[in-house]
Amino acid sequence: AVAWVVSSKLMGKVDTRLLLSLGFGIAALSLWTMTRWSLDMGKDWIMISGFIQGMGLGFIFVPANMVAFSTLSSRFRTDGMTLMNLFRNLGSSFGISVIVTILAAGDRTDGDRDETIALERTEIVADCGSVHCQEISKLQHRFRPA
Repeated sequence: AVAWVVSSKLMGKVDTRLLLSLGFGIAALSLWTMTRWSLDMGKDWIMISGFIQGMGLGFIFVPANMVAFSTLSSRFRTDGMTLMNLFRNLGSSFGISVIVTILAAGDRTDGDRDETIALERTEIVADCGSVHCQEISKLQHRFRPA
């Protein structure tokens, strides 16, 4: 909330591109601090990076909205705000869906790779020719994925 007020006060005095650049820089700093997270850290770093991210977003959204609506006629501002919120929500939904799909595909690929390695090891053991190896070979063919 602090950055939203500060950025709105600076809108007429500072170039909008500079405010947007500052916002993206602060948001990038926040995301960089998130790369340092671990399971051993306390809640303080989570709160600090969330605060920094909020500051960055304040310097992004206020100037972006001002630029988007500065040339729009007052009779179209309600429609413009509706469309902007629609596309912002769609963009975030698609982004989340893509990330979840990529993560799920990565998990599935890792699982397939582990099964392939286990089958290759079983095939190596099953080549020995003893009675136990023949039983392993039968089980291998029985439980082989389709």
